[in-house]
Amino acid sequence: MTESVARLRGEQLTLGYGKYTVAENLTVEIPDGHFTAIIGPNGCGKST
Repeated sequence: MTESVARLRGEQLTLGYGKYTVAENLTVEIPDGHFTAIIGPNGCGKST
């Protein structure tokens, strides 16, 4: 089995909206050849 290489990687990310922190110290890794989507209801802050 071959090891996949990360195409996109973010470390120690903090996400927030205004004065509210919604995720802290987040690490995200998307391997080469994969697709990732953020889904949720309208108005829940996906594009923030």
